[in-house]
Amino acid sequence: MIIILDKILKDYYGFTSFTKEIQKDRVIVEQNKKIFFLYSLKSIEKIPLCYQLYTLVDYCDDFVWNRFGDIITTIHNSHYILCYSNKTKEKSLPLFSFYSAQVKGKLNWRELWIQKSDYLESYISNNRGKYPLIEESMPYYLGLLETGIYLLKEETENIDLYIQHSKMDPEEYNNPLNLIIDVKERDFSEYLKYLFISKKYKEIDVSNLLQQGKDFFNYNLVLARLFLVNNYFQEVDEIILNQKEDKDLKEILKRTEEYEDYILGILGVIKKIKPLKKYPILR
Repeated sequence: MIIILDKILKDYYGFTSFTKEIQKDRVIVEQNKKIFFLYSLKSIEKIPLCYQLYTLVDYCDDFVWNRFGDIITTIHNSHYILCYSNKTKEKSLPLFSFYSAQVKGKLNWRELWIQKSDYLESYISNNRGKYPLIEESMPYYLGLLETGIYLLKEETENIDLYIQHSKMDPEEYNNPLNLIIDVKERDFSEYLKYLFISKKYKEIDVSNLLQQGKDFFNYNLVLARLFLVNNYFQEVDEIILNQKEDKDLKEILKRTEEYEDYILGILGVIKKIKPLKKYPILR
C-alpha cells in the first residue's frame, strides 16, 4: 500500500520530498509546507457532479490534476484523487447561507428509505441468528425510519435544490468529494446528528440553532432526517459486508436512549416555533 502511494505521488504528481499520514478515509501529504489530501475512490461515477458543484462554491479544497492532465489517477484498477488544502477550515459551519444548485427536483428520501427498510427487513429475515445484535436492534431503528418516512408524505413535489454535503463534519466540509445536491434541510439535520455523535451537543446551544433556523428550514424535513440514524445503518452495512463484526454495534446501541432524548428535546423546541405533523411517536 505504502509503495503504491509513493508511486502515485512521485510518478503522477511529481512529488519529491514529502511526508504522509494514513488515515481511515484519506492520506494527508505534506510537501514544502503545503498540505494535500489523497483519496482512494470506491467509485468514479459521481466525480463529474462533484467537480461541477466544486466550480460553484468558494470554500472547497482544490482538485489537483496529474501529469497526464487527468483529475482521476488510475493504477492497478484503483482510482485516486489528490486535493490541495488551501482553504481555512471552518470553526463553525455556515448553516444559514446556501449555494443554489441551480436546479429543481423531486425529493427522493422517501423512496430511498422505503427501499432501505424493505431490503434490511428481507435480509434479517433470511439470515436469522447470523447477527444477533442487528436482529435485536433493527426493529427499533426501522421504526424510527418509518416515522421519518411518514413525515415525508407531503414533501416530495417540485423543490429548489442546493449544494449540500454527504457528511456535515468540520473535517470534511472543505472536501469537494463531499458535495452533493439535495434540499437545504439536509445539511442542517446532518449537523444536528453530527453534534450528537461527537457529543458536542452538550457544549452548543441547540435550541438557539433551531431558533435561528426557523425562517430558513421546513422542520418536518429536518425532523424526518433525524429519524434516519445514519451511523447505525452504516455500521450495519459494514457488518453485512464483513468489514466489521456484529459486536461493533455495541457503542451505538449504548446511546440509543440518549439519542431518543436528544430528538425529543429538539422536537420540544420546534413545536414551540412551528406547527408540525402529528404522529404518535412524536407525542
